[in-house]
Amino acid sequence: FYGSIRKLNVTGILKFKKHTGITQGDASFVAEGTPAEDEKNTFAEIQLNGFELAKLVRVSFKLDAMSISEFLPFIQKEIADRIGVALGTKVFTGTGSNEPKGLVTELKAESLTPQIVTYKTAPTYADLTQLMTKVHPSYASGAKIYANNNTIWLQLANILDGENRPVFIPDATSGGVGRIFGYTVVMDGGLADGQILFGNGGAGMVQNTNEPLSIQSQKDLTSRETIYLGYMITDWAVLDNKAFGLLEKAGE
Repeated sequence: FYGSIRKLNVTGILKFKKHTGITQGDASFVAEGTPAEDEKNTFAEIQLNGFELAKLVRVSFKLDAMSISEFLPFIQKEIADRIGVALGTKVFTGTGSNEPKGLVTELKAESLTPQIVTYKTAPTYADLTQLMTKVHPSYASGAKIYANNNTIWLQLANILDGENRPVFIPDATSGGVGRIFGYTVVMDGGLADGQILFGNGGAGMVQNTNEPLSIQSQKDLTSRETIYLGYMITDWAVLDNKAFGLLEKAGE
């Protein structure tokens, strides 16, 4: 999911206007000679700041000297991989305090959580159809279904329709692992067990990166260690909650 969200690289604080509704003057038919009603919109401001994400590894001079040549690339890959895992998880679960606010956190904080559908024991066909209604039709094109490995194969793959036919169709050619109701099902380890997200990341979320990921190193002569640091500065925000729907177990 993280790879699907809109990404910008603008230095400094970035502000967006988030359209929250039309309170007056929506499109309507009018009688001849009658002026159209002025439109009045409501907006909220989104501000993208910058949060630091870092991963540090210390390697002793002795270990470095006695290691095979592939050791340094391994350390660099390990740092990049762990930062990737953090991004892929926090894009859902980030609290908004010292880190960007995640999508699931945002949806659960919204009044009466209108974008969330819950189930008691296991998701059903009716739960899935209700989930489909949560995404506004303007965002349906490009939307995908996201869930982790356990949820896909232990729950989604076992849901049957009214004629006892599976709704999940395995298909590795669509960019995911299958399809449900024509939408691609994508495996995403950032979601918790039992969570199923239906959404359009490219239209509904935006990320701004002030400092792209880099891996730097320096030697500490006193401790006889080489310090490797992966570092970036970034922030993201939800542009429109109606681009997403979340299905999860009640009480989670």
